[in-house]
Amino acid sequence: MEGRNNMSHFRINHSKANKYLQYVQSYRNEQGTPATRILANLGNITHMDESQIESLTCSFIKAMGMEKNFYKTNFEAGKGYHYGTALPVIAIWEELNIGEIIKRSLSEKVEIPVDRIALIQTANRYAEPESKLGCYRWYYNSLFTEMKNFVKFPEHKEEQLHTYYRSLDYLCESKEERDLLPSSVSLLKIEFQS
Repeated sequence: MEGRNNMSHFRINHSKANKYLQYVQSYRNEQGTPATRILANLGNITHMDESQIESLTCSFIKAMGMEKNFYKTNFEAGKGYHYGTALPVIAIWEELNIGEIIKRSLSEKVEIPVDRIALIQTANRYAEPESKLGCYRWYYNSLFTEMKNFVKFPEHKEEQLHTYYRSLDYLCESKEERDLLPSSVSLLKIEFQS
């Protein structure tokens, strides 16, 4: 008796200049060696274009009465993120190596990721210039929340907002930062206020 792990799937078999669509099953033979058996030859698809292959696939699904497994009609709107406005800022940020410059200019005692929070604030100013409170709210609809382990904020909301203020304070205290980034600051419209 054959094992229950036999897997059936479609494949394209190339023979000379032709392509044949086959439905095959993978299994282990009596010697325990992986093998494949052809369950059905579905024809020569060499001269079929993409639309014809798509039509064939849809016809097969319909013939098997399995439309409900492949067609979803009850779509629900999900959460939207700000991608297009943040991506150019990230690209420029990386090209100018701003994150590394910021990290080098800060004291080793600084524990919060000032460089990454500065990137979030810069992307916000590029997309929707707002106050730091507005930036804090914008962050949760930005792609940064989808970037795993990008920033780990404190659990409490008040501390999260305070983290934004502290990061800017650290930047303002760093004179070296201002000296190293004159063109970058101008380009990305980063504003430091003493």
